[in-house]
Amino acid sequence: MCTGLRYLGRDVTFLRYPDQGHGFTGAALKDYWQRVNVFFDKYLKPDAPADPSGRRSQPN
Repeated sequence: MCTGLRYLGRDVTFLRYPDQGHGFTGAALKDYWQRVNVFFDKYLKPDAPADPSGRRSQPN
């Protein structure tokens, strides 16, 4: 899938966490969910930009 998306010119991030299988634990799990939430904020809530820490800014 990653190769196909690159072929189509899409932005792709491919990550492999050391010593992790299909289910993540520890720091890998924390990093995974942070990346997922940043993705959701960017594409599902574009009116609320994410700050560098990955947290969604609250409107005033």
